Amino acid sequence: MNDLTGFPKFQWSVFVGPSRNEQYVIRGNDFGQLQNDIAKIKGAIGEQAEDIADNVTCPVHKVALQHFTKEGEEWWSHKLPSGEWCNGRNTKYNREK
Repeated sequence: MNDLTGFPKFQWSVFVGPSRNEQYVIRGNDFGQLQNDIAKIKGAIGEQAEDIADNVTCPVHKVALQHFTKEGEEWWSHKLPSGEWCNGRNTKYNREK
């Protein structure tokens, strides 16, 4: 196994901006400090994040993405005519067939 000494144990990130084109990333070894830093970022972008939740467009299909939350997680996606879900990333799994 490779030596991972010095690498952070925890990471959290969030994309913001009209097209989710800005990313904030927090890394650290202390989970308590990570939680404090997450709260700071959420406080700083909170108002912006609310606006984003209503105005995110899929860069692949040019349609509005729906905002979902479940068990503390949140994400944006939309349903394709095929019934599959797209999260806005251009992969072989979300292209129209």
